[in-house]
Amino acid sequence: ASDVYKRQEVSGRIITLTIGARGGEITFISVYAPPADHKIEEKQKFYDELTKTIQEARGMVYIGGDFNARLYERLEHEKEVIGPYILERKGYITTQDKGKGVGDKTRENRDLFIDFLKTNDLCAINTMIEKEPRKRVTYKEKVPANNPCSEEYTGENIGPYDHKKYCLLYTSDAADD
Repeated sequence: ASDVYKRQEVSGRIITLTIGARGGEITFISVYAPPADHKIEEKQKFYDELTKTIQEARGMVYIGGDFNARLYERLEHEKEVIGPYILERKGYITTQDKGKGVGDKTRENRDLFIDFLKTNDLCAINTMIEKEPRKRVTYKEKVPANNPCSEEYTGENIGPYDHKKYCLLYTSDAADD
């Protein structure tokens, strides 16, 4: 049987639940990162709070939620943190053509997410597991012209296909004891 040891609302964007299990404690962290149109200070505060939450968590730690980070490409230096199973749009991140590719604010969210993964020695588990392309997307653009011409983007603008945008796994040193 498991017991709830602690529930904590760290902020309006981060909540934790620590339970006891046979092998020790397990902490679940649920997150909702600021969207692209929010100020960089709010985004940085979110990642600072999340990093502190991870450092203070007990036992094995699982993080899940919506990081509002559109990956689109897996760059060579990101292969340790991002798997091959993303909805890829080659050149979308790396293009220098004005008016093409990802916007500055969207790129900012992506970069913050990648930096967070690297800094905390994490990986986006959801990108490591093979799944059909329509399961790799959790949001469709409100502006149809911004959606790639792919089967997974066709149809009306509806809610998420999958409630787990990115699922991360982190094992703290305490879990190794």
